[in-house]
Amino acid sequence: MKKTLTLFAVLLLAGATHSAFAQSDKKKDKPLLDSETYITEVTPVATDNKPPSKGKPDEMSFKNGKFKSDYFDEKGNFKQSSYTVTKDSIDSDEDRYIEFETVMKTDAEDELEIKGTVIGYDIEGTAKWSKNGKVKKEYSFAGGIKKGK
Repeated sequence: MKKTLTLFAVLLLAGATHSAFAQSDKKKDKPLLDSETYITEVTPVATDNKPPSKGKPDEMSFKNGKFKSDYFDEKGNFKQSSYTVTKDSIDSDEDRYIEFETVMKTDAEDELEIKGTVIGYDIEGTAKWSKNGKVKKEYSFAGGIKKGK
């Protein structure tokens, strides 16, 4: 009976340990920035023949390995897309530095190349809207993380 209880305790401990490691691995697999949302202002870049225009509000979110921009979804019907972290140096919450990029597309074959940087909990970057390899519009954006709900 004592051997059976000992064996049961060992198996129970092994199962709990495996479960803890499995949860830890899931956290490691979660992409940087995932589950974060930023409130930004998107501003068209001024050109020689057009003066700069006012910025527009946007909500940019990272979820399940995908990037979404409400502004560009409404403006050009750009669909959410996978994003890639191209550089990161995370020492603490205050010192984190992350570079990311993504290419969003429309059904009409327009592309929006976004490159951004997150420093701490602030975000900034650029977006280039192109069709058939020709840049139509350029934008800059900047903002901060969305606080609570």
